[in-house]
Amino acid sequence: TIEAPPEDVDLDDPTSVDAGGRLYALDIDDGSVQWDATRVGASVSEPAVADGTVYWPGSDGDILTRDAETGDSG
Repeated sequence: TIEAPPEDVDLDDPTSVDAGGRLYALDIDDGSVQWDATRVGASVSEPAVADGTVYWPGSDGDILTRDAETGDSG
């Protein structure tokens, strides 16, 4: 079974962030959601990954960090 992100995620525009400020990590083999993260406010750019950490800058100046594999807070 492939688990798809909620309908409010705009998969046609990968640079957009849905109104909930949500980031999804998808399995490369089957597209299932491995983990997701939420934030207050919008993102100001695309997430970046370096050394196993996802960095997601927000409009409030905060950078949300997550372990790329597990989604745990960085």
